[in-house]
Amino acid sequence: MIVRQAFPDDDEEAMATAMWSMVHGLAFLFLHGKFDATAPGAPADTVRAAVRNMLEARARRR
Repeated sequence: MIVRQAFPDDDEEAMATAMWSMVHGLAFLFLHGKFDATAPGAPADTVRAAVRNMLEARARRR
């Protein structure tokens, strides 16, 4: 699983739930108009940036 590779020392199930929750929350924010989704690729770009930032922040903690 990708989460195990990215967070080998953490609880895999907890991290997978956290990632899923973040992506799910972002999806709802876009659906409810809280973020601008008019630019091509905007939702996907935002989700990628959020996940990337989370992974990079975790890597810096090590």
